[in-house]
Amino acid sequence: MHQLQQVDFDGLLTRIKQVMVSTSGSQLLPEAATKTLIHELLPVAYLVTPNIPEANLIMREAGKTAHDVHDLDGLKQLAKAILDLGPEYVLLKGGHLPLTKEGKVAVNDSDKEVVTNVLVGRNGDVEVVEVPFQTSKNTHGTGCSLASAIACNLAKDDDVKKAVRSACRYVEAAIKTSPNLGKGSGPLNHFHSLQVLPFSS
Repeated sequence: MHQLQQVDFDGLLTRIKQVMVSTSGSQLLPEAATKTLIHELLPVAYLVTPNIPEANLIMREAGKTAHDVHDLDGLKQLAKAILDLGPEYVLLKGGHLPLTKEGKVAVNDSDKEVVTNVLVGRNGDVEVVEVPFQTSKNTHGTGCSLASAIACNLAKDDDVKKAVRSACRYVEAAIKTSPNLGKGSGPLNHFHSLQVLPFSS
């Protein structure tokens, strides 16, 4: 019988995920709560994972200038701007703006090649995690799934870069093997690894 190992959760208590803007563009967090997030939670957060609309909402509510992202450098600048508000790490998710092979924001569907996520840290680290762009309506809950997967990897004592890379690959495979349920934005396949589908870590 396996013995349970004691897990140190102290480092997990400040890893915060709050959905602010949904994939469809709806603002889910009231203005007062956004200000609380900015002034009280971000300065003590270990890792935050905003998408681009969420990051720009944070910037505006913090009295800063929102960033009009056109390329990979723009993603890095926006991620660093959120980092300046206090968290230890920021993972800016690029799913709202797929890029071309040249690292520019895709204008046409045929140009969409990669989804680029940018991880920045207060220690100066910058990590770019690219996954192939997938045309799929089954992307409901991708942000929550990504944040949960990262938290699980961190709980296994993975370093931040490995935790983020593994989580991105996990979500990539979950979209690729989604069961195509319903008529709207469908769910991911969270059980793909149990079906012996390999994905990179």
